[in-house]
Amino acid sequence: MENGKKPAFYNPNSYSMQGDDGIGLTKREYFAGQALVGLMVQAIPGGHNTNTTFNNSVVVKHAVDIADALLAELEKTKSE
Repeated sequence: MENGKKPAFYNPNSYSMQGDDGIGLTKREYFAGQALVGLMVQAIPGGHNTNTTFNNSVVVKHAVDIADALLAELEKTKSE
């Protein structure tokens, strides 16, 4: 199974650790959420990019792209 579809956190109450039980977040979802937090901090007044206008759909796409890039890099280092 693809690493990004595996559960982000161990759930002892789950019958399956394959990520297909519908319980909790996948690694991809968790990584995208964490990337989104970092990107959105920049939109807060007093943040790093206060002169930038943010488009929510663009920021969300960047967060997913970051998550996918992280998972791809983790796969590369795992096979080395």
